[in-house]
Amino acid sequence: MQVVKKCCFYLVVILVSIIVFMPKESLYFTLERTLQKQGVEINEAGIDPGLFSLTLTRPVIYFQGIRIATVKKIRFDTLLFYSRVRLDNIEMEKGFAGYFPSRVPQIVLTHSILRPFRIYLNGEGTLQGMHGWIDFRTHKMHVYLAKIDAFGMFRSQLHKDVKGGWYYETSF
Repeated sequence: MQVVKKCCFYLVVILVSIIVFMPKESLYFTLERTLQKQGVEINEAGIDPGLFSLTLTRPVIYFQGIRIATVKKIRFDTLLFYSRVRLDNIEMEKGFAGYFPSRVPQIVLTHSILRPFRIYLNGEGTLQGMHGWIDFRTHKMHVYLAKIDAFGMFRSQLHKDVKGGWYYETSF
Protein backbone atom coordinates (compact mmCIF):
# COMPACT_ATOMS: atom_id res chain seq x y z
CA MET A 1 0.00 0.00 0.00
CA GLN A 2 2.87 2.38 0.77
CA VAL A 3 4.36 1.73 -2.67
CA VAL A 4 1.07 2.69 -4.37
CA LYS A 5 0.86 5.91 -2.33
CA LYS A 6 4.44 6.81 -3.23
CA CYS A 7 3.84 6.12 -6.91
CA CYS A 8 0.69 8.27 -6.91
CA PHE A 9 2.51 11.05 -5.07
CA TYR A 10 5.42 11.03 -7.52
CA LEU A 11 3.03 10.97 -10.47
CA VAL A 12 1.19 14.04 -9.14
CA VAL A 13 4.49 15.85 -8.49
CA ILE A 14 5.69 15.08 -12.03
CA LEU A 15 2.40 16.27 -13.61
CA VAL A 16 2.37 19.51 -11.60
CA SER A 17 6.03 20.10 -12.47
CA ILE A 18 5.35 19.63 -16.16
CA ILE A 19 2.47 22.13 -16.02
CA VAL A 20 4.38 24.72 -13.98
CA PHE A 21 7.62 24.54 -15.97
CA MET A 22 5.95 24.22 -19.39
CA PRO A 23 7.38 26.80 -21.85
CA LYS A 24 4.16 28.82 -22.09
CA GLU A 25 5.66 31.70 -24.04
CA SER A 26 7.15 29.35 -26.63
CA LEU A 27 3.78 27.66 -27.05
CA TYR A 28 2.13 31.06 -27.52
CA PHE A 29 4.67 32.13 -30.17
CA THR A 30 4.07 28.83 -31.98
CA LEU A 31 0.34 29.55 -31.92
CA GLU A 32 1.02 33.06 -33.22
CA ARG A 33 3.06 31.70 -36.18
CA THR A 34 0.28 29.21 -36.97
CA LEU A 35 -2.34 31.97 -36.93
CA GLN A 36 -0.19 34.16 -39.19
CA LYS A 37 -0.38 31.47 -41.88
CA GLN A 38 -4.18 31.93 -41.75
CA GLY A 39 -3.93 35.72 -41.98
CA VAL A 40 -4.57 36.39 -38.26
CA GLU A 41 -2.06 38.54 -36.42
CA ILE A 42 -2.00 39.35 -32.69
CA ASN A 43 0.10 42.32 -31.55
CA GLU A 44 0.28 42.31 -27.78
CA ALA A 45 1.40 45.15 -25.53
CA GLY A 46 2.72 42.79 -22.88
CA ILE A 47 3.07 39.12 -22.00
CA ASP A 48 2.77 38.01 -18.37
CA PRO A 49 3.52 34.34 -17.71
CA GLY A 50 1.86 32.92 -14.61
CA LEU A 51 2.19 29.66 -12.74
CA PHE A 52 -0.53 27.88 -14.75
CA SER A 53 -1.35 30.60 -17.29
CA LEU A 54 -0.13 33.16 -19.79
CA THR A 55 -1.76 36.60 -20.01
CA LEU A 56 -1.59 39.01 -22.96
CA THR A 57 -2.38 42.64 -22.13
CA ARG A 58 -4.00 44.98 -24.66
CA PRO A 59 -3.56 42.77 -27.73
CA VAL A 60 -4.76 44.11 -31.07
CA ILE A 61 -6.13 41.53 -33.51
CA TYR A 62 -5.64 41.91 -37.27
CA PHE A 63 -7.06 39.78 -40.06
CA GLN A 64 -5.28 40.02 -43.42
CA GLY A 65 -3.81 43.36 -42.37
CA ILE A 66 -7.14 44.88 -41.30
CA ARG A 67 -7.51 45.84 -37.65
CA ILE A 68 -10.47 43.88 -36.28
CA ALA A 69 -10.52 44.33 -32.51
CA THR A 70 -8.68 45.38 -29.38
CA VAL A 71 -8.91 43.15 -26.33
CA LYS A 72 -8.17 44.27 -22.78
CA LYS A 73 -6.77 40.88 -21.79
CA ILE A 74 -6.38 37.39 -23.22
CA ARG A 75 -5.62 34.69 -20.68
CA PHE A 76 -4.45 31.19 -21.63
CA ASP A 77 -4.96 28.62 -18.85
CA THR A 78 -3.37 25.30 -19.67
CA LEU A 79 -3.46 22.06 -17.78
CA LEU A 80 -2.43 18.81 -19.41
CA PHE A 81 -5.97 17.61 -20.05
CA TYR A 82 -7.89 20.88 -20.22
CA SER A 83 -7.18 24.29 -21.75
CA ARG A 84 -9.10 27.55 -21.65
CA VAL A 85 -8.65 30.86 -23.45
CA ARG A 86 -10.55 33.84 -22.01
CA LEU A 87 -10.87 37.09 -23.96
CA ASP A 88 -11.97 40.00 -21.74
CA ASN A 89 -13.47 43.33 -22.88
CA ILE A 90 -13.35 42.97 -26.66
CA GLU A 91 -13.83 46.24 -28.53
CA MET A 92 -14.58 45.81 -32.22
CA GLU A 93 -13.36 48.43 -34.67
CA LYS A 94 -15.94 51.00 -35.80
CA GLY A 95 -16.06 49.60 -39.33
CA PHE A 96 -17.51 46.35 -37.98
CA ALA A 97 -20.15 47.99 -35.75
CA GLY A 98 -22.89 47.27 -38.29
CA TYR A 99 -22.10 43.57 -38.26
CA PHE A 100 -21.13 42.62 -34.71
CA PRO A 101 -21.62 44.04 -31.20
CA SER A 102 -19.18 46.91 -30.63
CA ARG A 103 -18.24 45.67 -27.12
CA VAL A 104 -18.24 42.13 -25.82
CA PRO A 105 -17.39 41.65 -22.12
CA GLN A 106 -16.10 38.09 -22.41
CA ILE A 107 -15.69 35.09 -24.71
CA VAL A 108 -14.34 31.79 -23.37
CA LEU A 109 -12.89 29.00 -25.54
CA THR A 110 -12.36 25.60 -23.88
CA HIS A 111 -10.66 22.43 -25.07
CA SER A 112 -10.50 19.05 -23.41
CA ILE A 113 -8.47 15.98 -24.22
CA LEU A 114 -11.73 13.98 -24.10
CA ARG A 115 -12.74 15.64 -27.39
CA PRO A 116 -9.42 16.53 -29.03
CA PHE A 117 -10.87 17.85 -32.30
CA ARG A 118 -13.48 20.17 -30.75
CA ILE A 119 -13.27 23.61 -29.14
CA TYR A 120 -16.27 24.97 -27.23
CA LEU A 121 -17.31 28.65 -27.19
CA ASN A 122 -19.27 30.63 -24.58
CA GLY A 123 -20.09 34.32 -24.60
CA GLU A 124 -21.15 36.71 -21.89
CA GLY A 125 -22.57 40.23 -21.77
CA THR A 126 -24.20 41.24 -25.06
CA LEU A 127 -23.51 37.68 -26.25
CA GLN A 128 -25.08 36.12 -23.16
CA GLY A 129 -26.56 32.84 -24.21
CA MET A 130 -24.03 32.41 -27.00
CA HIS A 131 -22.50 28.97 -27.05
CA GLY A 132 -21.17 26.72 -29.74
CA TRP A 133 -18.33 24.61 -31.02
CA ILE A 134 -15.65 24.38 -33.66
CA ASP A 135 -14.94 20.86 -34.92
CA PHE A 136 -11.61 20.37 -36.69
CA ARG A 137 -12.42 16.82 -37.79
CA THR A 138 -15.54 17.77 -39.75
CA HIS A 139 -14.30 21.35 -40.44
CA LYS A 140 -17.52 22.90 -39.13
CA MET A 141 -18.37 25.71 -36.76
CA HIS A 142 -21.77 25.99 -35.10
CA VAL A 143 -22.73 28.91 -32.83
CA TYR A 144 -26.08 29.31 -31.05
CA LEU A 145 -27.25 32.83 -30.18
CA ALA A 146 -29.99 33.72 -27.71
CA LYS A 147 -30.14 37.42 -28.70
CA ILE A 148 -29.41 38.82 -32.13
CA ASP A 149 -30.19 42.50 -31.51
CA ALA A 150 -26.55 43.62 -31.71
CA PHE A 151 -25.67 41.81 -34.93
CA GLY A 152 -26.96 44.29 -37.52
CA MET A 153 -26.17 43.23 -41.09
CA PHE A 154 -24.77 39.89 -39.95
CA ARG A 155 -28.35 38.73 -39.24
CA SER A 156 -28.73 37.59 -42.84
CA GLN A 157 -26.11 34.91 -42.13
CA LEU A 158 -28.10 33.53 -39.16
CA HIS A 159 -30.65 30.72 -39.34
CA LYS A 160 -33.74 30.20 -37.18
CA ASP A 161 -33.64 27.22 -34.83
CA VAL A 162 -36.68 24.99 -34.17
CA LYS A 163 -36.56 26.09 -30.50
CA GLY A 164 -36.89 29.75 -31.45
CA GLY A 165 -33.21 30.67 -31.13
CA TRP A 166 -30.73 31.57 -33.83
CA TYR A 167 -27.58 29.88 -35.01
CA TYR A 168 -24.68 30.44 -37.35
CA GLU A 169 -23.09 27.51 -39.10
CA THR A 170 -20.22 27.40 -41.56
CA SER A 171 -17.59 25.06 -42.97
CA PHE A 172 -13.94 25.92 -43.33
